[in-house]
Amino acid sequence: MLLADARRVLLWSQSNDFWSKNILSMPKFREKFDQLAMKSKGASGSSTLERNLQRLAAMRAQEEAS
Repeated sequence: MLLADARRVLLWSQSNDFWSKNILSMPKFREKFDQLAMKSKGASGSSTLERNLQRLAAMRAQEEAS
């Protein structure tokens, strides 16, 4: 496991409504890492983080256009 993979999975887990309430410590993150990694790769739709980043980009573009 690379540090970048762990970071990606951690960010995904904290942007997911269910997992963000259940992964509250590093021991729990380590315990569930394989499951989280699989779910993060097969996640359907946008995560909350992805949606928020898209909204932020749209807001910045709108602000720059004004």
